[in-house]
Amino acid sequence: MKKSILFVVLGFFVQTLVLSQSCLPEGITFSSQEEIDSFQINYPGCTEIEGDVTIDDYGITNLNGLNVITSIGGYLNIYDNSNLSSCTGLENLISIGGYLNIEDNDKLTNLSGFDNLSSIGGSIAIIDNESIKSLTGLNSLNSISGDVEIQSNDSLTSLAALESLNAGTIENLNISYNYSLTSCEADFLCDYLTSPDGVVIIHHNGSGCNSIPEVANNCAITLPCLPYGNYYFYSQEEIDNFQTIYPNCTELEGDVMIWGENITNLNGLSVLTAFKGNLRISSTSLTDLSGLENVTSIDGEFYLYDNDSITSITALNNLTTIDGYLVIKGNHALPSLSGLDNLNYVGESFVVRLNDILTSLNGLGSLTYIEKDFRVEYNSSLISFLGLENLTSVGENIEIIGNSSLNSLSGLESLTSVEGWFVIWHNDALLSLSGLDNITSIGMDFFIDENESLVSLMETDKLESLGRHLYVSVNVALTQLSGLGNLDTIEGGLFIIENTSLTSLS
Repeated sequence: MKKSILFVVLGFFVQTLVLSQSCLPEGITFSSQEEIDSFQINYPGCTEIEGDVTIDDYGITNLNGLNVITSIGGYLNIYDNSNLSSCTGLENLISIGGYLNIEDNDKLTNLSGFDNLSSIGGSIAIIDNESIKSLTGLNSLNSISGDVEIQSNDSLTSLAALESLNAGTIENLNISYNYSLTSCEADFLCDYLTSPDGVVIIHHNGSGCNSIPEVANNCAITLPCLPYGNYYFYSQEEIDNFQTIYPNCTELEGDVMIWGENITNLNGLSVLTAFKGNLRISSTSLTDLSGLENVTSIDGEFYLYDNDSITSITALNNLTTIDGYLVIKGNHALPSLSGLDNLNYVGESFVVRLNDILTSLNGLGSLTYIEKDFRVEYNSSLISFLGLENLTSVGENIEIIGNSSLNSLSGLESLTSVEGWFVIWHNDALLSLSGLDNITSIGMDFFIDENESLVSLMETDKLESLGRHLYVSVNVALTQLSGLGNLDTIEGGLFIIENTSLTSLS
């Protein structure tokens, strides 16, 4: 009798070991329904997967064969399963060591099946599941160690299932492009906004969840100045309410986007003195930038583009430094860059492009150095470079392209060196290179191409060194090369091609 009892105890112990076995340290990918169904046969006793798990195939319709799994040591990626309608089968899953990604599963309507999942060791991403209406199934989730990204789920209406999630375990937050999402005042989100620890992105959702201020209002909280940004202004109302929603915010961390045809003024931003990230102002009905008079610096990029009504940027008169790119593009009513008069430094590239009535670069008198590229392209009314009289050097390349009214380069007289290439191409009215009178060195190629009215290169007579090739091609009015006589160092080749009026190389 004692032996029988011993055998029973030993049998129970062995069975327990089999039923709670860790396995698959290299992870596993399920690429068919058959592999799901055969999992317990192929890996008997496998309940704790040590590695990563990927479930990815249009033929997978259910996860029932995985109902013994209690933990996953790596990530769980449920991706592009167009016929998976439920996560039933994962009811015993308690923890995931890495991230959880649920993406592009067209038939999922909720997340039932994750009912006992309590912790995720990385981020959670729920992206582009077009039929998912709720996150029901994640009700037991209380901690993560990363980001929350809920994006592009067209049918999602509520975040209520995440009520138990501890906001203190969230790093960054992105809730965007969920066009039916109108209920965002879940406890985890309200708690996170009270004291955010990372980047907050909330926009392009349904009414009530369409912006950070909307969610804060529904949560009945006053927002701090966001420690890492980002700020999205898509309506005049959001501009007007800025100082109420964010009291005492004068320096904005992170990125700022101002976009929308109904935005007509920026007066609500008049308390701002600095942008610590990128600033983009696009597709507005602004006529000027009034409201930005106190801004002295932009630590990231500044993009002013596709604002059809803007006629003045004089409100930027106190701006002295831009550490990133400066791009002024597609502002078809902007006649002048006056307002940038105190700007003395651009840390990346400076691009002036497709501004139809811009006639000069007046307003840039304090700019002495551009760290990277200087590109002036397709400004159809630009006549000269007047306004840049103090620019002495460019750290990388200059490109002057397709400015159909440009007749000279006057304004560049202080320019002595270009570290990269210098391109002068397809400027149909350009008669001479007047303005390049003091340039002595170009670090790479010098292109003078397809300028149909150009007759002379006389003004380049101080150019002494060229780091690579010289191209002079298809300038049909060019009659002589005088001006290149002092060029005594060309590291590359000399290419003089199809200048049909050129009769002498002297």
